[in-house]
Amino acid sequence: MKNFKVITFLLFGLIIFSCQTEEIETELSNENQELITEEVLAKLTNMGFDITNYPVRVSKEGYTVEEDILIPREEVERRDISSKQRYLSVMTCSNARNVRIQNSLPPGVARRAYASAINSWNAVGNSLIRLVNVTSNPDIIVRSDNGSLPSNVLGQGEFPSGGRAGGLIIINTSLVLNVSQWRSTIQHEIGHNIGFSHTNMLDFGNPISGTPRVDDNSLMNGGRGGTVRNLTTGDKNALRALYGRNNASSICN
Repeated sequence: MKNFKVITFLLFGLIIFSCQTEEIETELSNENQELITEEVLAKLTNMGFDITNYPVRVSKEGYTVEEDILIPREEVERRDISSKQRYLSVMTCSNARNVRIQNSLPPGVARRAYASAINSWNAVGNSLIRLVNVTSNPDIIVRSDNGSLPSNVLGQGEFPSGGRAGGLIIINTSLVLNVSQWRSTIQHEIGHNIGFSHTNMLDFGNPISGTPRVDDNSLMNGGRGGTVRNLTTGDKNALRALYGRNNASSICN
């Protein structure tokens, strides 16, 4: 009976210790998460790491992501997300007022989505941008890729050059998407042709002041093919920064 009492006491003690250990670990885990700022998490997300399914761990050396990848602190600190929307080159303000764009897509869903893609850019207030649908002599021609794009690429645009819009948008018409998906795709590619680079590519393009630190829903995020997106407030502010009606403060000239 005495031995039974001793064993019971030891088991009870182990259970208490186990619970206390779990509480300590939880507190340490919570404390660890509190040391990681939202800015750091945003930078890690934009570097392409999954911080939702794999909690970030912090140490004096840096941040451990996806369980086994250590990112040095200085690498994270040098990343700039102070201005998310970005541009590579722009049209002149004069050319932005009349961008001639031609729909040469074959009959189908993508062709039907073309008009709404144009209208969404034209609808942004206090912007010089006017995309004008034409049937000849276009600044931008939108056509099928004719099988040239990989199966995982929906479309491809060109950046402005010499003060004029990028001249070509090709669309992977072999893919099966609905009208809203094609509208987002064409709208996104038009964004490249008037100057925007990918919002979530921090090492490519020039940051645009006055845009949000994080814009996960930006139309101009890369790697979101097939998702239905619209211009966010950040995207619209970025457009006004490049081609605002107040030319004195616009990036275009």
